[in-house]
Amino acid sequence: MKRLLKLTAAGTVMCLLLSGKSFAQADLLGGQYIFSKVYVNPSFVGTDGRLNANAYYQMNESGQASNSYTISTDVDGLFANNKSGWGLNLTRSRFGNDSYTVAYANYAYHVDLSSDLKMSSGVGIGFQQFDISMVQLQTVTENDPAAMNNVYSSKLDARAGIRLEYSSKFYGGLSFDNLISVYSNKEDYQYQVPPMFRKINMYALLGANLEYSNGFGFQPSFLFIKTFGGNTAFELNAMLEMAKTITFGIAFRQDIIDLKSTNTSDDHSTQSIIRPLIQYNVSKTNSLKFGYCYSFNTGRPTGVGKGSHDLSVVFNLPVK
Repeated sequence: MKRLLKLTAAGTVMCLLLSGKSFAQADLLGGQYIFSKVYVNPSFVGTDGRLNANAYYQMNESGQASNSYTISTDVDGLFANNKSGWGLNLTRSRFGNDSYTVAYANYAYHVDLSSDLKMSSGVGIGFQQFDISMVQLQTVTENDPAAMNNVYSSKLDARAGIRLEYSSKFYGGLSFDNLISVYSNKEDYQYQVPPMFRKINMYALLGANLEYSNGFGFQPSFLFIKTFGGNTAFELNAMLEMAKTITFGIAFRQDIIDLKSTNTSDDHSTQSIIRPLIQYNVSKTNSLKFGYCYSFNTGRPTGVGKGSHDLSVVFNLPVK
């Protein structure tokens, strides 16, 4: 009976997840990493200046889940020795009856391997929380036992990453989270909690910060996300800065959703998301920036769903 309840709950959760794949819902990891790489890799803390802070808010425009949003904040900086960095980041996401919270305290150590090559290694300790309010769901069978209780998971988490920077222009990073999950009971929440909260996730990031004498700047980046035993995603992003005042950008994301654990004829499903964005530098020193991004799913059926509005604020104090 216990196993039957788990399977029933799993089916309900999967229906929730699949029902949102046809429109741009609020993402746990949306465009935050464009403004702060700390969200995907702890080794990036302290690499942008003496003190960095940013806030990110994503709001779903309309659709099945009116109560849909993502809030992210990050603060990081350098210690007095300029060789190690610290950082705190928090992300809270809600999509209908689903809610997610992740938070980390991060530390990174920076080493100059040569005059052009720098390496950083970082670790983060925090927690993850996943919750589905089953009571508010409408079930086919009245008083279905599977909908009498909430699905809830809360656990400690650890993550680690490494970063390389060449000639102060090109960078690359590799990181993993959910490192403690290998020691947890694999039967706990096996049918309810998504794989990204139960299995190790890998993030591979490549990018560049290119500045030109005519006042233009170009920042391309590529992010690859792999949940071992789960979903795969990659994102291409390009930003063009003009006169150190205004920046225009475009991002393309492809999600490959694993369906092997469900009773469907397909083993995976895909969705494509496009994010045009604009960012304005309020101060001449680039210390305060405001940004706006509109995310939309290119494969959504007409009239089913729309997109999401993303707002960002970035504050930076450069190293003297």
